[in-house]
Amino acid sequence: MGLTITASWWLKELPGSGGGDACVEVTLPGAQAITVPAPPVYAPPGPILFLPEVANPQQAVPVATGQAHDLGCAAVVVNVEPGDTDLPPTLANAGFRRHCDYYEGAIRSA
Repeated sequence: MGLTITASWWLKELPGSGGGDACVEVTLPGAQAITVPAPPVYAPPGPILFLPEVANPQQAVPVATGQAHDLGCAAVVVNVEPGDTDLPPTLANAGFRRHCDYYEGAIRSA
């Protein structure tokens, strides 16, 4: 019973970027990505480059950061599934921080 983490989003903000378009599919080595509308705190500087799945963190993460800047993105967000032990250290070393967790389940009184 209770809540369990279903995903964690790791964030890297990109100062000086902006002006890109949302809803652009991006192919990266080791991952697929898409630009998504940014929350108002980032708008109007630009969209977010979102990586829902990363097959090869060592390839995808550095390229994603560089390509996000070229796409006018204000930040990069990477989805990390529970139990993934390879991706978090790569993200931390690349300057990402664990930004938020998503939970599912039910909270009930005992």
